[in-house]
Amino acid sequence: MDWGAIILALIGGGGVVAIVNAIANRKKVAAEAHKLNEEAEEFAAKAESLILEKYKDRLLRLDQRANDQDRTIDEMRGDICLLRDEIRSRDQKIEELESLKTMQQQEILKLQEEVKERDRRISDQARTIEHLALRVTELESTLKRLQDGKSTC
Repeated sequence: MDWGAIILALIGGGGVVAIVNAIANRKKVAAEAHKLNEEAEEFAAKAESLILEKYKDRLLRLDQRANDQDRTIDEMRGDICLLRDEIRSRDQKIEELESLKTMQQQEILKLQEEVKERDRRISDQARTIEHLALRVTELESTLKRLQDGKSTC
């Protein structure tokens, strides 16, 4: 095929019409593209605004939540301080009571020893009393014999 036939086919087949239309519609296409770009920018701005509003709300909720948690933490720290003070107070009371218990146990041991010593002395005195009672009985018997013996004289 030769070049002349190709050129004639392009001209006769609408190639020139397409080129002329493209040149003629160039401003219209540019205007439509510009309008679409503006619409896209407006849509993007609205989407950005919606997203920003959504994140703003979310950040406000998270900030409120963080503030609530900070207050809760502060309250818990106060409670912890009070509980620590109470534990210290109870520990001190326990130490005092344990010291008192030790002293009382020592006193009990001392009193038990005194009771044992007193029981031993009472036992010794009971034996002495029994011995003296026997001796008194013997002496009374001797006295009675002596008195009976004097009266017979």
